Amino acid sequence: MEDKPFKTLDDQIQLLKSRNMRFRNEENAKYVLINNSYYGGQFFEDMLAIYDFDKSLASILYKYIMTIETTFKTSLSYYISHDLGSMQNQYLDKTKYSNGYRISTGNFSGSFSIEKTFFEINQKIKDTNITSIRHYTENHKNVPPWIVMPTLSLGVIYEWYRLVRPPIKTNVANTFLYSDRDETLNKEIFQQSLKTIHLYRNIVAHGSRLIMHEMPIEKRLRPNLIKQYAKSNIINNDMCMIDHIEFLLYFQLCAYFFQIDQQLRKTLSMSYDIYLNN
Repeated sequence: MEDKPFKTLDDQIQLLKSRNMRFRNEENAKYVLINNSYYGGQFFEDMLAIYDFDKSLASILYKYIMTIETTFKTSLSYYISHDLGSMQNQYLDKTKYSNGYRISTGNFSGSFSIEKTFFEINQKIKDTNITSIRHYTENHKNVPPWIVMPTLSLGVIYEWYRLVRPPIKTNVANTFLYSDRDETLNKEIFQQSLKTIHLYRNIVAHGSRLIMHEMPIEKRLRPNLIKQYAKSNIINNDMCMIDHIEFLLYFQLCAYFFQIDQQLRKTLSMSYDIYLNN
């Protein structure tokens, strides 16, 4: 017997009613059910308003995450080319990088992270199905950093960034953060911010619910780092334990270069007002 037997839209409405879901407009509810699945114990339209707010929030965050991701890739490829060279035998010379950390699982278990990261970079360089890669391979016999970088996932780029030497890390971090802050502080905040941005990027890209997500404690930025960066004590420990507020703090730090922090807050505020007034 099936765990979840087929139910018509009318059956689904009745089931939701039996679970104390109430409707202002059942025909509208049927239209929504044909496009979504829903359960709950309140007004159906109220649940839909929350769902729409979550989608709107995800869309807003994704827009700015992609802006940050693009500039991160561009700045990293620039400083790698500037400091190491643009030829493959130059910027893929492992002696110019740190070894990274020991991998404990998977095919690269026991190896340093540089092995896995460079394997993934080289796999992209060999992928002639990518137009830009094929063009540079056939016409220049070389794929420079600014060509391979956009083809890599944010996760691989993050690992590549972790491997570069301190001067490159500093220059990339200072593209986003105040350059008059302590270099070590900037690099630590930026690297932690990248983890958060990567996590939220995956959440919104895969359609998961933002409002249901809670940032794991071990991935949260330490409150004292934010205080040091802001040169202020207005940020208290309780505030920094709220993962969504913390994420917006990360975002405002990384959005400094683009001067989009005010625009982001305005857009988020408008979206929240629409949700409250529904």
